[in-house]
Amino acid sequence: MNPVMWIMKLTRDEQFTSDKIAAYSMKNGYYVEGTGTSWALMEDVPKLHGINVTSISPTANNMRAALENNGIIICALRKGDFTLSGHYIVIYGCNDEGFLIRDPNCVARGNRQWTFSEIENQIKSIWVYNK
Repeated sequence: MNPVMWIMKLTRDEQFTSDKIAAYSMKNGYYVEGTGTSWALMEDVPKLHGINVTSISPTANNMRAALENNGIIICALRKGDFTLSGHYIVIYGCNDEGFLIRDPNCVARGNRQWTFSEIENQIKSIWVYNK
């Protein structure tokens, strides 16, 4: 799941495709030259469509609690296993072995579970989305 596709998942509105979100981002100043998507997009756009957005501290307990309450997590990451500079991933579930991740850049990284200790030092920011 692409990180912007959570809007479609939560609203069940198929108008929210990656290309439409990208066009909206460009038109409304959410694209930062040389950097990519502004963090403001992660909060502003969902709120326009009735989605609750919460920023949480990056702890395993906070993340598990958010997921157990039917939240979807988007993480902004720094250099590490997922990127050489910056990147967004979706965390959509968890179990005793770790967190279930969707990485739009690599299917293989989404086909395994990640422990919190593997990802914690890569997390820059976390947003939780609920309808």
